[in-house]
Amino acid sequence: MGLRGVGTLYLLYKFIQDKKGLNREKYINELWIYATTFRYERKYSEINKNEAKEHFNWFKKQIPPRLEQLGAFSQIHLDYNHRSLIDIWEWHLRNVQIQNKSTSDLEQEYSRTSKWMKAFINGKKVNTQSQAFTLDIAIYLGEVVKSNHSGLDWGVIFKPKSYVSVNRPVIIGFRKKEMDVIRIVSNKMYAILKGQRNPNALFDILSYVGRVYLKLLIGRDYDLEPNLSGKIV
Repeated sequence: MGLRGVGTLYLLYKFIQDKKGLNREKYINELWIYATTFRYERKYSEINKNEAKEHFNWFKKQIPPRLEQLGAFSQIHLDYNHRSLIDIWEWHLRNVQIQNKSTSDLEQEYSRTSKWMKAFINGKKVNTQSQAFTLDIAIYLGEVVKSNHSGLDWGVIFKPKSYVSVNRPVIIGFRKKEMDVIRIVSNKMYAILKGQRNPNALFDILSYVGRVYLKLLIGRDYDLEPNLSGKIV
């Protein structure tokens, strides 16, 4: 299914949401990951403005039900305060499921990865459910950030095409950079695959954003850019 059929993909996601059955959660999580990240499809930089708008509008509508499911499944009170970021990340660290990638998975990843990035390919991965919860937690981080700082909100940047977060749902309202919470939290998962487990990881990010926000109010410049290690520098 190409992105020209992305509307059909969203309808399929809704259809499965409304059904009950043994494999319902598995299929919902797979479609959630697929529809949110365009996995194995064209890159974000390759979609046009209308497709990016369609995806963004769909994404925004999914936030309330996905966070409701996250709270119900984790039994963590998601009240948008600082402590809840520690609680939900600790829960994720306790429950994340890590597995080895198959030979075919690795071959496919090597084939579509640029030469300079091949060294960063990891032989392990988190399972589908853990990937889905990673996306949900990234969205929750975004909601906490915007709830605690007026003037920040979800948005999408359409150009330049070379921008690393082009056409992706990001937190906007900063002066020079947007905050790509999905990319940032995904990078935190790469750290977990390497054996690094910091229960304060999301809290530290929010604390940093608070300092950046203060600089924004008093007119000082700053940088907000996730790097390959998952840190914000």
